[in-house]
Amino acid sequence: MEATNINPKIAKLVYNVLTRKHGLQLHPQAMHLLCSALLDSPDHIIQQTLDMVASAYVTSLQNKESAGRAVIERENIEEIIQSITQKAKLHDVAVVQKRKHKDLSEDEDGIDGRSPKHREQSPLLASTVDGRYAEVRQHLHIFDAFQMPKWVFSPQVKLFVKCNDTLSLFSDASAEASAELDRYHILRQRILRHDRFAPPSIISARNKEFFSLTSIKSLIGASSSTNFLILGLLTQMEAGKYHLEDKDGFIELELSDKFEQTVGLFTLGCMVLVEGIIVGDSGSRRVSVSMIGMPPPETRKATISAFGSNIDFLKPSSELDDTLVLQGIEERFEDASLVFLSDVHLDNPEVLSKLRTLFEGYSTAIFPLAFVFFGNFNSVAYCATASAEGISRYRDGFTALESILAEFPELRDTSLFVFVPGPQDPWGSDILPRPTVPKSMCERLMNRVRNARFVSNPCRIRYCTQEIVLFREDLMKKLRRNCVVPPDFQQEPDMKVHLVKTLIDQAHLCPLSPQTRPTYWSYSHVFRLYPAPHLLVLADRQDAYSVDYEGCKAVNPGPFSSEFAFSVYFFSTKHVLESTIS
Repeated sequence: MEATNINPKIAKLVYNVLTRKHGLQLHPQAMHLLCSALLDSPDHIIQQTLDMVASAYVTSLQNKESAGRAVIERENIEEIIQSITQKAKLHDVAVVQKRKHKDLSEDEDGIDGRSPKHREQSPLLASTVDGRYAEVRQHLHIFDAFQMPKWVFSPQVKLFVKCNDTLSLFSDASAEASAELDRYHILRQRILRHDRFAPPSIISARNKEFFSLTSIKSLIGASSSTNFLILGLLTQMEAGKYHLEDKDGFIELELSDKFEQTVGLFTLGCMVLVEGIIVGDSGSRRVSVSMIGMPPPETRKATISAFGSNIDFLKPSSELDDTLVLQGIEERFEDASLVFLSDVHLDNPEVLSKLRTLFEGYSTAIFPLAFVFFGNFNSVAYCATASAEGISRYRDGFTALESILAEFPELRDTSLFVFVPGPQDPWGSDILPRPTVPKSMCERLMNRVRNARFVSNPCRIRYCTQEIVLFREDLMKKLRRNCVVPPDFQQEPDMKVHLVKTLIDQAHLCPLSPQTRPTYWSYSHVFRLYPAPHLLVLADRQDAYSVDYEGCKAVNPGPFSSEFAFSVYFFSTKHVLESTIS
């Protein structure tokens, strides 16, 4: 054992980050080694390093399928420090190469623009001379909804726990209750960590006001003169009346009087904060609402800071996928992008013509990592009783797309082509998540386009450190039509902001009642927006838009079938370019 004393300041940081934040314990020898390694580092570097140590150790346990979190031994710390050191060197190399590439570009083209020569030499072009395109694309991962791991929040240990149960499309009613309870616990712990809900310290108690949540069970026998703040599910137990339900019970809401509200779309199926007083006698007690609001949001950074590696549900298990290296790749490959197109009606000759124009443009420029096509892929809704002619019409659309791609073999064999089904595509029922387009409808394209990926709706993309959620649904219309109270357009006149704020505040892709939008209860986790993604693509029939909210960028590429609009997302800058084909 080392004879040196442990720096108490570093030991306190180790305890706060590894033990309190990540729930890990260190062997004394491991503590000595770690404190010695961090001795001359500033506090913010120490905290970042400790987060990386925790992430690396938890990942190693998951790879070994360990049943529990053992005490971190000295040899574990030695392996992790060696790994971090190697990855830091890789990061430095990536930064140097990026600078050399930038200097070369300025020498050839000047600072103001890029010549065709430079574009042909871009590391993202399909010319696999040095394998750079393959190098960056290996960090692009697509997650189908039916293959996503399921994690549920445990209020007992205040962590997310992996669910190893076999998921079924035909689960019983208890699965619905479990899904709503999981939503409730996630939002409740998020609210209680908000500054306005944190109890003040003794020193600042006189100068700080804070909110306190009350459960519905606690309202029994409560005074009618006291204001209460309740978190619960907005629901309807009987016709003509609205109720609020939490884990303990439910109570009727009285919405007749004028009340305040926050920005958002309040529909049945939303988790809301309600403030009011108790009215009525013991047989018909209800809450007279004075305020109804969305749960306060939380940035992705704040969520990860609270949970550490426990919240990264989609992190690849590869040892090389370290945050330091991945951020360096994002910075180095400045032109890495995704192209989004929605409502691509492949039975429309004009749509096919515009797709050819799009591919022609990209064939002489920098190839995107992927083209993401959202349904509906036919202008006529597909039904289960479709005739042979209807089936042939749908299949012919993908055949026509394959023929167009054959004209651009380099682009076809380099970029990915991702297909997300729409509400009118075959042939799942009207329940989310929607499975992929059947292979029998697109077999020729799948056989001849090796990079074609048919996925579920919704689905997710992970590129380096960034998470992207893809969803094809006419959400704007459905949420607006099912509002319990009209949106407050005086606070916020833009309907798009109401929509995006609702989804991020709810931490849910589709906060509607099961009667309005049925979902498979066992797969409720695929709709979770927690932590908030970097990019949320809401493919809708509405006009194209881009909204930034709490560090999340929400985008609708607009209908390609009518406006020939599409959006391009650049990973390095997190910028979205809205485009149209004239």
